[in-house]
Amino acid sequence: MKWRSPEEYYDKDLDQQVDVYSLGNNMYSVLTGLWIFYDEKDDGKVQKKVEAGVKPFIDPRFKEKSIADAKLAEIIDKCHSHNPEDRPSIFEVVDFLRDALEEARGSK
Repeated sequence: MKWRSPEEYYDKDLDQQVDVYSLGNNMYSVLTGLWIFYDEKDDGKVQKKVEAGVKPFIDPRFKEKSIADAKLAEIIDKCHSHNPEDRPSIFEVVDFLRDALEEARGSK
């Protein structure tokens, strides 16, 4: 239940942007080693946070750790946009990650 997008809690049409939000959740776990809203055990409280547009906490130090961590934190934040229309498409996510990889390789 903690992995749902905001629109899954409402009676709205669902599209591929649900998957982009979920991808953000998966990347969050890769980056942090934690589940989203790791400090909350009650799924109902997590649902209310997601419905209200609260994003999972990403320690700001990830933005200073490395280019790779900073870029991953950035795309996670975009994937977790409350409004599905504000999220990148999956193709934009792929392009963003490809560009981030090139940037990270160029900085070595």
